[in-house]
Amino acid sequence: MISNGSLGTSVQGRELSFKSIGYENAAVAVVVVGSIQGDQTSTRDLVNALINLYTQNPAKVLENTRITLIPSINPDGNALGSRYNANSVDLNRNWNSSDWKSNAAVPGYPGGKPGSGGTQPFSEPETKLLRNYLNNLKADVSWLRVFILHSSVNVTSGQIYPGGNNALGLSGAYASATGYAIEGAWAAYVTSGEAVTWCEEQNILAIDVVIPASQGITTKVNGNRTLLDITVDGLRNLVEYR
Repeated sequence: MISNGSLGTSVQGRELSFKSIGYENAAVAVVVVGSIQGDQTSTRDLVNALINLYTQNPAKVLENTRITLIPSINPDGNALGSRYNANSVDLNRNWNSSDWKSNAAVPGYPGGKPGSGGTQPFSEPETKLLRNYLNNLKADVSWLRVFILHSSVNVTSGQIYPGGNNALGLSGAYASATGYAIEGAWAAYVTSGEAVTWCEEQNILAIDVVIPASQGITTKVNGNRTLLDITVDGLRNLVEYR
């Protein structure tokens, strides 16, 4: 099964498109999210490369598995060249986690930026649409894993941030395939209202993966393996993890 879909539209009316590849009645689902922050377009490029690879080689998707690939959850931010969506909200600070705050810490504002977390949790259409999709998918499968990609100029090698203690094993599975380090918390400031934290509180296993902004899909990362290669290997481990 290969199908195209849309979660809905952004503040400015852009489609939040996705492609699902795999088995329609799968027991395992993995959702890959790119560019939750609009200036991190290398993550969008990586998800699009995954779409091309799996579309051309659907047998790479393991049996009884469905992978949903969302190149960008923040197309308005992509168009604006901005971390934020069109309402100046950081979409990775807008989730209804126990630590949500409106004045969330973001780059350049370690003490909090007014309104960066939104006026309330899920104030933004983009986060509401992704939340609804995840909730619906959770009801349909036995195992759901959420994989959110980020990029940063402040890291020189890949890093994994589990949504919480429940996701430590999933983080280890991804680390074993990629060689990425598992981190406890973002060092620059205390984050809040993150998607993976919300997932943890909903009993959904989720990880943030941060790649260096300097790396492209063909960048050699481990020996002769490219960033795309190790991402595919990591996704396989996420699927197989129980």
